[in-house]
Amino acid sequence: MNPRHDEAPAPRTAGPPAGLDRSLTARGFTTRRLRLRAAAVVLLLATAGTGAVLQQRTNVLGPGTVCGGAVGADAVQAALGPGRVSQTRFDEKAATVYNAPAWCSVTVGQGLFGGTRSATLRVLLDPTHPAAEAAPDARLFATAGTAPTPGGGGGGVTASTGWALLPAGCTPGLRVHVEVTGDKPSGDRANGLARLATEAAGGVAAKNGCSNGPTPTPGALSAQGVPRPVDFGAVCGLPALAPARSTATDGTYREQATTAFGPLWACEIRDGTTKDRVAAFTLTTEPQLLGRADDQPEPHEGTGAFGRAHPAEGSDDAMTATCHGKPVRFQLEQRKLPTAQGLLFPDRDGLWRQFLTAGGTAIGCEPILP
Repeated sequence: MNPRHDEAPAPRTAGPPAGLDRSLTARGFTTRRLRLRAAAVVLLLATAGTGAVLQQRTNVLGPGTVCGGAVGADAVQAALGPGRVSQTRFDEKAATVYNAPAWCSVTVGQGLFGGTRSATLRVLLDPTHPAAEAAPDARLFATAGTAPTPGGGGGGVTASTGWALLPAGCTPGLRVHVEVTGDKPSGDRANGLARLATEAAGGVAAKNGCSNGPTPTPGALSAQGVPRPVDFGAVCGLPALAPARSTATDGTYREQATTAFGPLWACEIRDGTTKDRVAAFTLTTEPQLLGRADDQPEPHEGTGAFGRAHPAEGSDDAMTATCHGKPVRFQLEQRKLPTAQGLLFPDRDGLWRQFLTAGGTAIGCEPILP
């Protein structure tokens, strides 16, 4: 007999969803008990798969710190992006025996089909070459509670590198350098890279027994300098820097400079056609970065002094002076022009005098030359 149209269908008993129920029946799971057991196994496998994905794509069950406890996993992720954090190398001695190939290496991965990014951290000390970290595209920062002026500490970041000074009280010139490799993470990671470098510097300071308080945090990053045509009336944006250039020059030249002067201002000039670097200027305004380079040696024989400036120890391309009692370092380099013989600015002494004047004025120094 056909059922009445107003008769409600019998309620379905609890069990697997209808689609799964039919699939299980087709595969020989014909009793309710067998079907429920099979459904439970499917659910368990699905849950386990989700857990595996979480473990691979996040830092669930991963380490909370790396590099001997000096760096938090969240700081690593801030620089490299989300994913599982792992430590691939750690040399505890490199925190006190400087300039080793690596103090610590960390990786962030996102599973079998995800990207992998790594950061190598080194503890460096090369006080006779403080401009080693100079980069015209760098974004500079001071550590919290200071300002980007002489004595301000801090560091800088580029797209793939970062560095941060150890605090005052540690060996002058000591810093942590971070180099990032691998797949490019999404978003702007500049602030995260500054955080990673600064936190690592604080950890190394604690290891060296020269930490002077809580782990410092990086302040606001300066804007990135934009490449532009050279204004030969104000080279690198310094109004008093207008040296005579070679009459053999042709074509166009472009410059790029950091937009802040502390802790390390940098500017470079490139040939507009070949892209070769032809001149570079740096100003080191942070005494903690200078290390032993803040010594004021007697002028090298045959060099002579430029007012209060003297040749820097260990370099033929740098001079040091004092700015309101604190040391600053000026450095300039030139290379032969790719399309002509000679230098872009052939009068080296004249160039030095202008750079000392213009650079000193830019950072608020008293006159360096008489």
